[in-house]
Amino acid sequence: MKLKLLLLLILFAKSYLVYANPEASIEIATRSLQYHEQLDDKIFVNEKGKAHQATIQYRKFLSPSWHLNVQSQITYGTLDYEGQTLLGTPLITETDYRLGNIALQIQYAHSTQFFTVFPYLKISPHYWSRKVLPTEHTAAVRISRRWWEMDAGIILHKPLINHWSIQFETYWGISAGEKVMFDYTSSGFAKKSADSNQGNFWGAGICVAKQFQSPWRLTTGYRLHHAHWGKSDTVIFDHPTMLSLFEPRNRLKNAEIFIGLSTRIQ
Repeated sequence: MKLKLLLLLILFAKSYLVYANPEASIEIATRSLQYHEQLDDKIFVNEKGKAHQATIQYRKFLSPSWHLNVQSQITYGTLDYEGQTLLGTPLITETDYRLGNIALQIQYAHSTQFFTVFPYLKISPHYWSRKVLPTEHTAAVRISRRWWEMDAGIILHKPLINHWSIQFETYWGISAGEKVMFDYTSSGFAKKSADSNQGNFWGAGICVAKQFQSPWRLTTGYRLHHAHWGKSDTVIFDHPTMLSLFEPRNRLKNAEIFIGLSTRIQ
């Protein structure tokens, strides 16, 4: 009896240690983006195109139920721009798009008979830059935004046969500390920033994973993200000429297809 109990304790400790090993992963994705600015119910700036994305993540298992994720992500690409100049002249060019963030996420695992539920909370600082490229008659303009994002989400994970699994995720979030920076230095103006209205975010996705006999796991899937902000405060430029600027209501929609690889760290 004592020998059986000892063997059970050894097996439990061994399985817990395997479970408790941290995990590292890398993911690449292609994003389809659409951004527009709207004023008086009229869209006067529209950008769309493809972007590339890379994500690295470290997951620490604090206990069998509590997990801590640290994630870093960068997105970059060139979008087609259709809008207008400050004087209202139609403008067609391209936009250099850059988005980076670092996220800290805490999640809880609750297993049921059919699937495992992972409710989570996430906080992440973001930096987003849009550089409208110069043309023969216009100078470059860079509009960037910084904010803190707080998300609440849930993941449903369902094991399948032959070490396959599928999961669904959705989240909703809001922003804080939003700042919009206007860089018109190529036209002789100084850089200035303005406070922005709160941002709202929503996303959903599906992921299919294959766990190999080794510590490696392959993932692939599809995600949707939506973000929108209200009109920002107005900034006044007085040199080389008087100019007032604000960022109008805007909306960003994107869809991504991703593939990733993760492994337990022994």
